[in-house]
Amino acid sequence: MAVEAAPFEGGNSFVRLIDAIRAELAALEAEDAAAIETATAVKLAALEAVKADIAAGAPAQKALLSEARDLNAEAALRARAKLVTVER
Repeated sequence: MAVEAAPFEGGNSFVRLIDAIRAELAALEAEDAAAIETATAVKLAALEAVKADIAAGAPAQKALLSEARDLNAEAALRARAKLVTVER
């Protein structure tokens, strides 16, 4: 499945990244495998859009990137916890 993020528009790629990670967290909470797969693909596309925007000269929005990093760390921990629960 190809997921594309819209080009840089005043920082929207940074916000889309945060929204995508929140969607991934919600999918993990719901234990919906299809939603997790979709949300992860959207998150990766949003991350690529952020990287492209920064490479194109957009200013790195450090507060939003910090929030994205924290949310992504939470998502990773939740995913690992789900795996541990399934393995037991």
